Parts: sequence; structure tokens; C-alpha cells
Amino acid sequence: MSLPGLRLRALAACFCGARTMERLVDPAIADLQADYGDARRRGAIWSARRVLLVGRLAVIKVLTLAAVIELGDVVRYPTATECAIYWRALRAFMTASIVATMIFIAQNHTHLDLTVKAPRTLFVLYLLPATLPLSVAAGVTFAVLWALRTERLTARIVGAMLAVALLCSVAMFVDVAWVVPESNQAYRELWAGKPVARGDHEMSLSELRRQIALRPDKKRRLALTYHQRWSISAAPLVLTTLGLAMVRFHCRKRTTLLLAGGICLTYWMMLFAATDAGIWTMMPVPIVAWSPNIASALLASGLAWRTRNT
Repeated sequence: MSLPGLRLRALAACFCGARTMERLVDPAIADLQADYGDARRRGAIWSARRVLLVGRLAVIKVLTLAAVIELGDVVRYPTATECAIYWRALRAFMTASIVATMIFIAQNHTHLDLTVKAPRTLFVLYLLPATLPLSVAAGVTFAVLWALRTERLTARIVGAMLAVALLCSVAMFVDVAWVVPESNQAYRELWAGKPVARGDHEMSLSELRRQIALRPDKKRRLALTYHQRWSISAAPLVLTTLGLAMVRFHCRKRTTLLLAGGICLTYWMMLFAATDAGIWTMMPVPIVAWSPNIASALLASGLAWRTRNT
């Protein structure tokens, strides 16, 4: 088998079962190898390269279809072990998310002026959307580490965890893009008791882009807010990937909760540090805003590489 075929098949084996490999992936790779080998034997170098590019795109399309099929099988036909893992992950996710939400709301609620006559329940409801991105990120971290602390990772479990994390990231993007600006504005107006002008965190993404072009004096601060919304919405997916890498690398199961808490605390500290760095330094704003996710992804890659070598 040629080297491209080996690489593609190794990638497919990480996500697909034996039946899917036999029915979909192997025939596509075989066609790619046959066409590529025929072009090389004829000496048509550019034709061989074109066949290789088109063939790889075709195999990637097949891999995507195979991954969707595998995920559907995971949802429709889970094993008893997988059901136990998913229920354990759901309980850990709900517990960690609720506790984190209560901590964030309590932290912001302590600054509430006691002279404000509005109902305290409304303030809590308006604070809730802004706390969800970090709460959900904490929830998925605890869910992965707690549910898989005694289990062997399989392609089905990893695929299911990543799919759920991706859905959480999409939901958090909708939250920070459209829900949070309106809830923040309602919170500020409830506090003031009158209509107030919108600030940076009360603007939608389109409004932020427009203000970045119109206000050069506030361009850096507005750009930091804009890019951080994208970054924080990707936190569930990034921390899930890091959690899966930690599960394979970490062997002391008794310290799982401490490890999950340390990951969340470190991510939050990096997020606050990135905010200060974006305001007080001249580093590129996109790099600063995405630095917590970049650091987490690099750590996950390093752990995966070291685990593979050992």
C-alpha cells in the first residue's frame, strides 16, 4: 500500500468501525491507489498529482460520510458500557455546570447595589446567559474526565464526546453572539432604572464590526471583545479535546476532580490574562483573544504525542 493510502487508512481507522472500513473506506482508497499508480507508471507526473489531490478529496468526503454513519450507530445502538458512560458524563456535566453558574452569579451578585428596588430574580436571569459559556466549558471538562476516568477510550466514545462538544460550542456561539448582548443591556437598564447607551459587551457582532471601522480610538478594545466572543464559544470543544488527551495520559484516577478543576481554573486565569494583555500590550488582538484556546490545543497535542510514543 502506498504511503498516502496508509495515512488515509490510519486516519479512517480512528473514527470508523470494521464494517464501515470494508464497505466505504477501503474501496475509495483502493481506487485512489490504482489511479495514482497507473499515472505514475505512464510517467504523467502532473496527472498523478491531480489524481492524488482529487482522490484525497474523495476519500475525505467518504470519511465524513463514514463518521456521520458511525455517530448515528452510536446514538441508535449504544452498548451497555457506553450507556453507563454517557449517563455518568451527563450527571457530571449538569453538576459542574450548575455549580459553576452559581459561583459566577454569586460573584457578580455581590456587587449589586442593595438600594436597587428591582426584583433580584430578574438580575439573576439577566446574568445567566453571560455565565453559560464558561459554565458549559467547565461542565464538559468534568464530564469527560469523570465519566472516562476508569474506561478505555474507543473511537465511538471519542466521536460521541467530540460531537456533543461541537454542539455545545455552536450553542454557545449563538448565546454570545445574540443572547448575551440583549441580556447585558437589560441588566444595565434594570440597574439604572432608565434606558442607557450600549457598551462594548452589549453590541452584536455586526455592531462591533461596524464600530471597529468607525471608532479608530477604540478599535483595539472593540476588536478584543469581538474575537473573544468567537474564542469563548469554542471553549467547550477545545477543553473536551484536552480532557480526552488527559484521560489517556493521566493514570491517578483519585485526583480526577482536582485535575478537572485545575484545567478550568487555569483556562479562566488565561482568559483574564488575555483580556489584560489585549488592552495593555501591542500584541495582535486575534492571537491574544485566542491564546487560551491555542495553549489548551498545544497541551492536548503534546499529551497525545507523548502518550502515543509511550
